Amino acid sequence: MRNLTCKYMIASVAMAALSLLPLLTVSCSEDEEPLAPQLVVEGQIESGSFATVLFTWSLTPDENSEIGDKIIPWGKITISDGTREEILRGGKASGWLPPYRYYGNEIRGESGKEYHIRAEYKGHVATSTVRMPERTPIDSITVTPIEGVDSLRSVVMHFTAPSDCPAYYYLGIREMGSKEQPLPCFMGIVSTDSPGSHIRVGVFNAKKYNEKHFVSNLRRGHDYEISLNRITERVFRFRQTYNEMLVFSHNPFLSTAQTLPTNIDGGLGIWSAQGTARYELRLR
Repeated sequence: MRNLTCKYMIASVAMAALSLLPLLTVSCSEDEEPLAPQLVVEGQIESGSFATVLFTWSLTPDENSEIGDKIIPWGKITISDGTREEILRGGKASGWLPPYRYYGNEIRGESGKEYHIRAEYKGHVATSTVRMPERTPIDSITVTPIEGVDSLRSVVMHFTAPSDCPAYYYLGIREMGSKEQPLPCFMGIVSTDSPGSHIRVGVFNAKKYNEKHFVSNLRRGHDYEISLNRITERVFRFRQTYNEMLVFSHNPFLSTAQTLPTNIDGGLGIWSAQGTARYELRLR
């Protein structure tokens, strides 16, 4: 039997923002055996919020499927916090791509707790367990005019590194009042191993594959909800790799053979429990 050292990469990003994990393609080089489709779990639970999960099959390299064809609408998603257990309900998700999610409405995220997910479908099972870090408050956000471009603003977030470093973060953004999913900010990945240090990081728009002329700076006259999401190191490595693939690949189908990390046993994807601090920014 030939050696199996297959890698998996993002697929169908031509239908989704390049900051989520809607589907994965299992791919092998010519001397490797092709793998069967695998379960893909992308889910998160934030401090003070309920869980949301996208549940799909991966694509095989020779498939020509639409992203909606790979959604698993009749699966069973169970989360637990060590004392309670909840089965998530599936339903349409307006403003999300693909427009279907599994939702929780009983277990709210609490920093310091460990959250377990179990995704099941037709005898296939994928699991993961992750502990939610303590949230880090946002100290302030500074806004600076951009010379010669009155419609844009340079925005920087400031926060203080916690005492329990190392700490890992990604920034999220969406316009206030929007039903769309919050998206990771472009280049909004930061880590620190220096307790008490002052951290400053630029706040940029989320980059989407279909934006021919991406404008990274935020627009004057718009209102934004910005989040500082503290995550575990394994989730950080996933976000970091994804961000690098987004920055350095001009092809949205990501022809590089770079491996995308996962913390899912029995499948692909990522399960994150994140301590989240939010900030409402009105650019006038």
